[in-house]
Amino acid sequence: MSKGRLKVNCTREQLMTYFKSVCKLVDETHDEFPVNLDDVWPLMYGRKQEAVRALVSNENFIEEIDYRTVRNDAQGGQFASTDYYLTTSCFEFFIARKKREVFEVYRQFFHKVRRGEMSLSQPPSNPQLAYVQTQLYLADALADRLRLNDASRLGMYQSIAAPYNLALPQYVESKGVTKSAKDLLKEIGSPISAVKFNMLLVEQGYLEIMTRPTSGGKIRSFKNITDKGLPYGKNLENPKNQKETQPHWYVDKFRELYNLVVA
Repeated sequence: MSKGRLKVNCTREQLMTYFKSVCKLVDETHDEFPVNLDDVWPLMYGRKQEAVRALVSNENFIEEIDYRTVRNDAQGGQFASTDYYLTTSCFEFFIARKKREVFEVYRQFFHKVRRGEMSLSQPPSNPQLAYVQTQLYLADALADRLRLNDASRLGMYQSIAAPYNLALPQYVESKGVTKSAKDLLKEIGSPISAVKFNMLLVEQGYLEIMTRPTSGGKIRSFKNITDKGLPYGKNLENPKNQKETQPHWYVDKFRELYNLVVA
């Protein structure tokens, strides 16, 4: 049911295109829940889990009246996930009204269409291109938020571009050999476990614990190298879920990091 992806700082044209697709979905399928939360949460929230928490904990929103939960089974090595679909009124009060520039486009376009003052017959000039662009923008926002390294970022772009046969580089230049903390601690003969070392990294600001919602409303945690830690390592995309990261550390800088943290 997804209509396309919005970037965090959408242009007016992109918002109009998105709202037009929502209207068409309502008209053609009579879908009561046409807005996918994945499409719109970056407009107001830093992380999807914050938007989910705000939605399900708000006593004004009722499941199956204001929003619908769709649970997806694990497939192809991916974890099970949950999608949230909103009614247009829920979207309006939950997100659109919270950001003036978004609501102005929503009000001027959506309300006019619903009153019959604006036609949906005029299609976007290149809907496929607009769809790919907005997907790339959202992927870029997610990669920035997770501080993904260039190789993982490229992998996200390639997965989006592949169905459209778009030409993208197949690799990016490596900035150094990296390994997991567990492997590197073993190589230098440290008596400290990876769990203890990670705790020290978190305490001193080189690593942070991030979370994301899972199916069933639970929260899953994962580790992410902070800006302070990036000179010593890089965040790799978790091959099982692109919304999680796996910290790896540069082999040639690990001893320096170890001395900073443990000494």
